Amino acid sequence: MAPLAQTLALLAMAMATTAVDVIPLDMAPDSFDDQYQGCGPAMKEALLTLSWSEFEQNKKFAEVWVKAAAEWQKLHTCHGVEIQIFTEHPEVKIVLIPPFETFKVTQYTREGDKKQIQFRSTGTFSKYNCEWLGAVTSDGSILRAPFHLGGLLMTTTALAVATRIV
Repeated sequence: MAPLAQTLALLAMAMATTAVDVIPLDMAPDSFDDQYQGCGPAMKEALLTLSWSEFEQNKKFAEVWVKAAAEWQKLHTCHGVEIQIFTEHPEVKIVLIPPFETFKVTQYTREGDKKQIQFRSTGTFSKYNCEWLGAVTSDGSILRAPFHLGGLLMTTTALAVATRIV
């Protein structure tokens, strides 16, 4: 059974026995789940080119990138990246999980109104590898695909951090 189906089945059983609200943890319909396995150097080069073009077009992005890159160098993780320092509530621990990581529910507990579900990573799954959704025009600029470009930047940045290629 697929990891997502297992997770949903376990969540459904937990709901049936404890009567709690269950929110399915599935991949967002517009997510991009490329793992970039075996193409690190090529993606690193694309990231550098993409970053500089974005820096020129978006000064706020350039400013935040420098701060983020300094912090991301301190992380030690396989798939997820802590991002709480970039949120409105830095006291709350928040981890950005790449859309290609899969999980298994290992424990469910409830104490009063507090519900706790523990997950264990079971690996990764992706329909893509080393895909490039953008296109470069004849003048060297990158065609904008607003939906995918942001996801590609986030995914590529997480990849770069996780593999320490930047």
